[in-house]
Amino acid sequence: MVVDDEMEIRNIINDILVEEDYKSIVASSANEARQLLIKHTPDLVFLDIWMPEEDGITLLKEWAKDQSKQFPVIMISGHATIETAIKATKLGAADFIEKPISIENLFGAIDKVFSEQNQEESADILSYIINNNKKFSDIFRATIVDITKADITFLIGEEGTEKEAWAKYLHFKQFNSYSNFYVFQLNLFNVDFKDEEEFEHQLIQQINKLSNAGIFFEGLHLLDLSEQAIVKSILKKNKDRGLNYYISLTNKELIEGLQSTNNQTINIPPLRRYLHDIPELLDVCVQYFAQHEDLAYRRFSLAAQNMLTKYSWPGNLKQLIDMVHALLVR
Repeated sequence: MVVDDEMEIRNIINDILVEEDYKSIVASSANEARQLLIKHTPDLVFLDIWMPEEDGITLLKEWAKDQSKQFPVIMISGHATIETAIKATKLGAADFIEKPISIENLFGAIDKVFSEQNQEESADILSYIINNNKKFSDIFRATIVDITKADITFLIGEEGTEKEAWAKYLHFKQFNSYSNFYVFQLNLFNVDFKDEEEFEHQLIQQINKLSNAGIFFEGLHLLDLSEQAIVKSILKKNKDRGLNYYISLTNKELIEGLQSTNNQTINIPPLRRYLHDIPELLDVCVQYFAQHEDLAYRRFSLAAQNMLTKYSWPGNLKQLIDMVHALLVR
């Protein structure tokens, strides 16, 4: 998205982006940008500092307080002071480009932003696999409906399909950050607070501490029916506080009583459904551990790959990741 009151600047940046196959939308004012953000979630925003009525710094400050608007922002200015640059950086601006706009500076800033974003995103192994393996990338694209509109996301899969990691990745894709992501082990609440009233009180108390956050619920299937009903009731009452809930399930039956117009269901397939992709997955996991844990890069022999593609992988992706890591640390 390009936000600039000068039509010539808007058109120059927009034309350059479109020519390079980027999708682009433009706004001539802060208010127009706000209207566009109701319907769109940009991957990157170019924001002019000096605009009449409301300047870019004011808009940037507004976005910094809103967890749903944590996209990278590149500031545009023809005469920014050092003080203004420092202020924008403190508010989260990713970079600056000066007018007149040059193609070299424009794409230099874009490359810098996306490079830094990919480094943070790839710090998590599932994110790394999705970014570097076509099968998992396709699974992600095929299962996601609209992460910006879902209050509740049901993640259905067998043990070991890394449902928590999927939830964390979805949270990152929406907020461009792993912060404000919390894991609630419901079965541990059950152990600590065996009385149902105390269980409900403590769960509500913990949720009420949070806002504009992603909460991953694990262990719903381990609760008895009355406790499950308590959790479902709490979720229904806490939908309007900027909270996104990710519910880990092993089957669809527990969805009953939680469905609304603002939810999505993601079925995470077991590893045995794409055994022919095992060799590539092995290599991606080795690359990840070599880069992030400084472990020696090793190749699996063809015989080992053939053997592993015939294995049923009851522990799914987690079992494969753990196996690769164990072999590399020997």
